[in-house]
Amino acid sequence: MQLPKLHEIWDLPSSCVIEPLARGGYNNFLFGVRPCTGAPITNVLRVYGNHSSARHIEHELAALLQLQRQKLPFSVPTPEITRRGEICATTITAEGQRLMVLLPFLPGVNPNTADLAQAEAVGRTIAQLLRAMKKLDVRGVRLPPPARDLDRVHPLITDALLAPEELGSLLDEQKCIAVQDVLARTIEATEACWKSLGSQLTHGDVIPGNVLVEGTHVTAVLDFENCALNPPAMDLAGALDTWLWDVIGRDALWERFNALGHGYSSVTRLSSKEITALPTLIRLRNAVVLMHLIGRFLGGLSPFIDVESWIESFLQIDAWLAKNGDRMCERAAKWG
Repeated sequence: MQLPKLHEIWDLPSSCVIEPLARGGYNNFLFGVRPCTGAPITNVLRVYGNHSSARHIEHELAALLQLQRQKLPFSVPTPEITRRGEICATTITAEGQRLMVLLPFLPGVNPNTADLAQAEAVGRTIAQLLRAMKKLDVRGVRLPPPARDLDRVHPLITDALLAPEELGSLLDEQKCIAVQDVLARTIEATEACWKSLGSQLTHGDVIPGNVLVEGTHVTAVLDFENCALNPPAMDLAGALDTWLWDVIGRDALWERFNALGHGYSSVTRLSSKEITALPTLIRLRNAVVLMHLIGRFLGGLSPFIDVESWIESFLQIDAWLAKNGDRMCERAAKWG
């Protein structure tokens, strides 16, 4: 990717050095910026792989700028202002014009999902972040659709129930029917959840790759691109979904579940309705990612193996929740 001279856009020295970061996003590109060769990284350049207009990220920037003013026990990546007084700039890539922002380099590493102390810290951070995001004013800001709107996750997916059929002969017919069955049940259950649970601005993607820790302390929460109006428990459900399944069928799953939950409950207790909704919200998070992956595949941006792998997990997780969902809710009721 050919990048412009950053010192002409931001207040950076002309000697600054740019290098790709190993910790990149699925949709975006990250580059470390050093003042000069051999100096420590001071900034991160984020180039959006799927946005060319600032209106698509105004919600993210609005949230970050407001969160910066709050006294949070962790950092968020607030964009640096350009020399022209703007918070984002554009560059030309092989795919066309793309947005980019310059962020401060924040210390820390991604958490180890097997570390229970880190999991508890992440659960606590989710609740602290949600409490802060509840105070944000996003009136007039263009927000992404809530997680419940599966038909709007990706522009190439207009009917979530028919999305598996778009894969054609690549997906076995019986497996396609099974996926559609889970989607139909999830959509129906989600409607009931939204009627009983309130909504607020949520992060939308609290996964290990979007959290930085030092020891048992969370230093930063990254990537607010998916922040939208959802039930607050959706963020906890998303974290549970990414912390648990590599140890499915083992006691370690419940240990991680309790660590995240106890951390969250030390700040905010889940209501009985939120506890009951956890299995549905976990299924919904899986369905959202599935729609995104199918859309990317149809657009030629992701290989089919990514979709195939997620479908296998989608069906496995649904089966596990069908068997253990009540047990999950019973354990969640004992948090705190």
